Amino acid sequence: MWYENEMIIYALISVGILAFLILIYFLFRPKYKSFKEMQLYGVIWKWRWNKDNIYDLNPHCPLCLGKLFYDDESAKIASTPLNEKITFLICENCNGEEKGRIKGGDRKYVLNIVKSDILKLVKTQKFKEILDARKRI
Repeated sequence: MWYENEMIIYALISVGILAFLILIYFLFRPKYKSFKEMQLYGVIWKWRWNKDNIYDLNPHCPLCLGKLFYDDESAKIASTPLNEKITFLICENCNGEEKGRIKGGDRKYVLNIVKSDILKLVKTQKFKEILDARKRI
């Protein structure tokens, strides 16, 4: 009998400790970890965080929210001057419409530019303005 009561007490203490640790994690987690989406270059960009690194960065259509595809064929031609290299962001759900374009390079270039812009917002704390604006909507 006393053994059963002791087990219940241990179970309650374990659940309490676990709940406390989860609460601590969410209270002290860096605020930028909730910054996972923004509009940039005319499209919506979504990503995930792994520690301080951005991964799974993808453009999405601002109308249908579908994932966009990159058309960077013109950017891969070596003879094309750098300022004429363009990557187009295309939405297949919207009949292949162009939803955005970024000058300067191919898909890798675009991803690096967008990551750099996001990390700048985090470093300067301006991402908080974006999160606050989203809360007001």
